[in-house]
Amino acid sequence: MNLKRMIELTVISILLMVGTLTTNVKANESTVVNKSSVEERVITPRIAGIFKVTSLSGAYVRLGPGTDNPTIVKVWYGEELNYCGESKKEFSGVVWYKVQAHGKIGWISSNDGWLG
Repeated sequence: MNLKRMIELTVISILLMVGTLTTNVKANESTVVNKSSVEERVITPRIAGIFKVTSLSGAYVRLGPGTDNPTIVKVWYGEELNYCGESKKEFSGVVWYKVQAHGKIGWISSNDGWLG
């Protein structure tokens, strides 16, 4: 395990012990008004954990939860994605996690890794 990962895990452990970190964190939203007087919202996700890809063939991050949603990026075995604090469970029991991967926000199946 590299030093950066050990420090991250230590900080997360300390925050969990203190009780300041929750697994259901909402995104920050800020409003920006551009010159044409059109309002634009910029969403900045907060990191609520790490999702580790364990599927040997990689996995797809999708626009929404469920395989019927389009793919936005492919991720590979061993990648660690930022978990954005939101999840949805299907009737089948599969959980979809909202993650940030390669600068994009999308959803990944619990079948493709684990949340740590």
